[in-house]
Amino acid sequence: MQLLEIVGQARQKYFETGETQLLPVVPEGIEESQDYWRGAYEYFIKDQSNCPNWNNNINVISFAKMASFSSLPLLRYLSPTKILIIAGSESPLLEGSKLAYDKSKEPKEILQIKGSNHHNLFNKDEYVNQAVDRLVDFFKESLILGGLKFYE
Repeated sequence: MQLLEIVGQARQKYFETGETQLLPVVPEGIEESQDYWRGAYEYFIKDQSNCPNWNNNINVISFAKMASFSSLPLLRYLSPTKILIIAGSESPLLEGSKLAYDKSKEPKEILQIKGSNHHNLFNKDEYVNQAVDRLVDFFKESLILGGLKFYE
């Protein structure tokens, strides 16, 4: 069944009964996958200490709205606010990060954390520390109010 058909049925059910239909965020049976979903499974499902309040469901109608939204056309409006994009060099989302970087106006920066996938940036110290170190410097450089820097 196609996504639009599933969404249409979910909307109709909600209209008729007020009930929402849920889908798993991380698909079942994905444990052996070698892509983004494997990392999601290991981070959210296998080791639930990472996110103890994680609920592996999303409202079908909300998912459709998220799937149809793109922030790429809006990135040009961020300038002159500096943008920092952090991505793992092994992340399947890296190409999207590069596209966001390309669509952004200066000032902008992209930091690729060598060897990290998307989910390792959240819980593996060797990757988290690199991201946090750059974030600290980024905020020190960028947090300015009324011409005054918050950090010197």
